[in-house]
Amino acid sequence: MRDYNKIAEMLPVFCVSSKAYLKMNGWLAKDDPIPGFPAIGVTEIPALYQHALHIARSVREAALRKFYTVVEQYLAGLLMQVVVSDQPTKWADDMASQELQFVNNLVDELSKAFESAIKGKFGGFRQMIQQKIYCPLDDAAAVAANQAIATVDS
Repeated sequence: MRDYNKIAEMLPVFCVSSKAYLKMNGWLAKDDPIPGFPAIGVTEIPALYQHALHIARSVREAALRKFYTVVEQYLAGLLMQVVVSDQPTKWADDMASQELQFVNNLVDELSKAFESAIKGKFGGFRQMIQQKIYCPLDDAAAVAANQAIATVDS
């Protein structure tokens, strides 16, 4: 039987105002002030952002637990093969090379997966830096250039 109260706690409702959030961050400078939002936190965008981060963190944790379990099972199976073998140090050369090749393939796959994950994260960082730093700097430079003439004249 499902516990609907527990499910309700896991699925919060956010009544957000993106327009008020954008206005308070200065992105909608030409628009009129939006009544009813004295602070950015009231728009619930920061709370929604934190909730999304929490969900992403939970998904990553579950994926890492699954990966850890698979690696642990593989190592346990490998250990059992060595322990059960009558002569663990006298494996046939072809069997040892097959095992070595299998392990090397797994390490290569893991390296590629980690490299892909890292590139994906840095790609996101580049995009965020572009949006949060470089784009506002271009706008600020344009405003400063326009105001510089008036400042020099005065």
